[in-house]
Amino acid sequence: MVMAEFEIPIDLLKYKEYSGETVANSILECYKIACNDIYRATTHNKGIMNGIDAVLLATGNDFRAVESGCHAFASYWNELLDKE
Repeated sequence: MVMAEFEIPIDLLKYKEYSGETVANSILECYKIACNDIYRATTHNKGIMNGIDAVLLATGNDFRAVESGCHAFASYWNELLDKE
């Protein structure tokens, strides 16, 4: 499992007429929804995998195998969280 941590100044999240704080709060709200709704979490995982797949394809790896493993792990992890 890979974990990453980063910080972005809230002001840099400003988008069109939305303040950085509004965008940050919207991101957190989406995260909370994904934690509680397996179908929303699947969509989030697929979005993440789009970026990973691009790297896998560019480096000549079997993206289907990696996707399969990632989705299996996500399902397993979700099951573990449900037991807590």
